[in-house]
Amino acid sequence: MATVAVSAADRKTSERKFYSRMALFLVALVLLGFGPSFYLKGIVPSYPRPNPTLPPAVILHGLVFTAWMALIVAQTQLISARKHDVHMQLGKLGMLFAILMIPVMYLTAVGQVAQPISLPSPTRSPGRSCRWRRSSPLRSWCGMDGRTDATCNSTSA
Repeated sequence: MATVAVSAADRKTSERKFYSRMALFLVALVLLGFGPSFYLKGIVPSYPRPNPTLPPAVILHGLVFTAWMALIVAQTQLISARKHDVHMQLGKLGMLFAILMIPVMYLTAVGQVAQPISLPSPTRSPGRSCRWRRSSPLRSWCGMDGRTDATCNSTSA
């Protein structure tokens, strides 16, 4: 087995690049995932999923976690720039910010659970004439829960 001897300075440089790039990758992933429903809401079309109006708790949650992502990028960039003293000071602020995030997460989750769920109206596609089965939201199409229904595969619904 061959091993390559790398100097400590080269190893630290490659580690700094790795963590900086990973932080930027996480930001790109967050933008990709939450862009249509949060960051670019109103700019991009809502198809294929609807973009409901966001309650204030969800907007606060999005803003707080966006600031958290900005803090992660700032921290990795400060280490890459070898500004350890500023990184340490910002880290203390980051600890306070992390404590703030816990009640924001809790309030957002509780607020979303308390909201009523609106299921889509029963629809029929040309190839399938099943009605929505409201007894099981996770198995919304009839027949998926193993039971047969008189409304499935009938031409009149």
